[in-house]
Amino acid sequence: MGLLGKIAPRLVSILIAVILVGGCQWLIDPATEHNGPQVAVVGDSITILASNRITADVSPTHALIANAVFGATIQDQLPWLQSHLADSPIVVENLGTNNINHAGWETEETALLDAVASQPCVELVTIQHGSPNDAVTAFNAALVQATVTNPDLHIVDWAAAVAADPSLVFDGVHPNDSGTAWLGRHIADAIANDCVGEVSRASRTPPRRGGGSRCGSIPGPADLQTERREAITTSSAEDHHPNTPKIVEAKVAKNRD
Repeated sequence: MGLLGKIAPRLVSILIAVILVGGCQWLIDPATEHNGPQVAVVGDSITILASNRITADVSPTHALIANAVFGATIQDQLPWLQSHLADSPIVVENLGTNNINHAGWETEETALLDAVASQPCVELVTIQHGSPNDAVTAFNAALVQATVTNPDLHIVDWAAAVAADPSLVFDGVHPNDSGTAWLGRHIADAIANDCVGEVSRASRTPPRRGGGSRCGSIPGPADLQTERREAITTSSAEDHHPNTPKIVEAKVAKNRD
């Protein structure tokens, strides 16, 4: 392996760290307009990277509401998710990557599973951390166990996909173009297969107006590996259609994945 091959992964990690300090958020709130059931997607940087794919694959058949933040933990995102459970019969959660390195993640995972236990259909995305990790294994095992005792919970096994094909990620954690395509396709397929017959979103509460300004385009894997993401100045949220997906500035306290 040449010198560039040896230092490239480290440079990618440093670049990701720089991006995460600024922090951005994938936010669709209120939901996109559609007569299908509403899907609430909640996650972290992995979800942000896959957001374009998820939107393209899910929004043609469902109303979509989403909140993903760089570095987000379960406790960061749980309040938002809980505020949308009543109007979102379908939930996709992709959290935990930023929890497993901290004490108390078991309690946080339990709180997440308890929060979604009564939802009609929930897709739980397994996590992976680039190398064998007992905490990751235990976290994913708890997700699987939850599906055994609750038939409304289902697994999207991202961890197994990366284990079978490590080329789906570019730094051991974050998905590249192939990885984001896998996530978008498998999340949409899981919803189609697992969430048949869910209630119409017509009965959901009136949507709230989204807010915030664009702090940058959603960075794709190529952006993270080769470019410094530049901010894009746009008009205020009032200049956008209220159901247009937006990236809004987020204050991330720490440099996390």
